[in-house]
Amino acid sequence: MTDIGALLKTFIYLISSSLLYPVLFLLVVLILFIIACSGTFFAEWLERFRLKKSQCPPQRLPAVLKNENPEGMVSHRVVRYVNALRVLMSQKYVTNTNARNSIDSTKSINSIQSLNSTPGNESPMGARGKGAFDMEVAVENMLQATTLELWKSIDRLRILVRVAPSLGLIGTLIPMGTGLAALGQGDMTRLTSDLVIAFTTTVTGLAIGTSAFFFYTLRRRWIEEDIKNMELATELLLSPMETDNRSGQ
Repeated sequence: MTDIGALLKTFIYLISSSLLYPVLFLLVVLILFIIACSGTFFAEWLERFRLKKSQCPPQRLPAVLKNENPEGMVSHRVVRYVNALRVLMSQKYVTNTNARNSIDSTKSINSIQSLNSTPGNESPMGARGKGAFDMEVAVENMLQATTLELWKSIDRLRILVRVAPSLGLIGTLIPMGTGLAALGQGDMTRLTSDLVIAFTTTVTGLAIGTSAFFFYTLRRRWIEEDIKNMELATELLLSPMETDNRSGQ
């Protein structure tokens, strides 16, 4: 029984000791990553600062998103989304207009057949409704896909908030064990070296986690604002087409 206990202790010791250098390597990688994140963060912060100086009044924002070029009024994400949405809607509008003209021509030629259409044939009203439904589905899918990408862009920061301090703790406990063993043998040089590694990994992990939490909190607020503006732009740009579809019916 004693041999089994000693074997288990030796196995766990070897596992924990072998994790020290991978943990140190991961901490170095995370430091480089957080430095890169800080560059993109401050670039976006500068953009938000400029937008705040030339802030668009809330009562004017709907008109800007609907009829004007929103660049300089909202973030680059919203500008890119609005431009893509306008392109999508213009393509769908041309397609639906051509289909509607074809339906109206068929209706004028075969008015009697249209009034007495069989259940298997699609009426002009149904075709127009289908076109509007397809448009709404395409726009909704585009909005949800864009929103999902925005939330996914900050997932790594949220992971760092938990992972970095955990790695710092692991990097602390491993050399503490070997340092205590060295203290029992009277090796003060080894103890000092292990304590330096232990404390520096803790500080590094906490610094990375704190920076990641700071970046995550602010970027989350910015993303929520962008999503609000995207939803507003979607509603404003869809409303004229829905009105036109109802009048065409």
